[in-house]
Amino acid sequence: MLKGAIKCPDCEGSSMNKLTCRASSKHGGGTYTYYRCTGTGSRRKGCGNMVRMEVVDAAVNEIMATTFRVPVKRLIMVKGTDYQDQLDEISYRIRALDPDVMSDEQFDEQVRRLRAERDRLKALPAEPDRWDEQLTGELYADIYRALPVPERGAWLTSHGFVIHATKKQVSVIQGDVRGTAHLG
Repeated sequence: MLKGAIKCPDCEGSSMNKLTCRASSKHGGGTYTYYRCTGTGSRRKGCGNMVRMEVVDAAVNEIMATTFRVPVKRLIMVKGTDYQDQLDEISYRIRALDPDVMSDEQFDEQVRRLRAERDRLKALPAEPDRWDEQLTGELYADIYRALPVPERGAWLTSHGFVIHATKKQVSVIQGDVRGTAHLG
């Protein structure tokens, strides 16, 4: 469920991957599935951090349902104003004036009027493009709950969530928000 989103907190955020183990008949038999630290670097040797998958998955589901009942925000680009389009249009209109089809006074008046408008626009303060947050009307918890289980890890990753897991606790982190479940 958490493929790509779960990281080892002890190994500078190395990935934790699924590992399936069969217990010996001496230990009750059965199959157990874990998230296991894969380590970092070219020699990839994990630190040994292994946590039962069903325990982590249940903790993440609970954290998402409780901590992340917050509105989803998206960034939208708000275009600034620099009046360049209008300035380009005025420059074009000045160049397009034909002194052969109007009197000198009419030509001079048109140039004077266009230059005055150009100067007025140049004097206006420019406003740069900016990013604004916009609420989508959805909650992270509701979107997460509605996702098919195999899609949750990719969705968490694409929305900036990171999962840290040890045998003692599981944390779900997105930006400054952190939800933690203490285990056993």
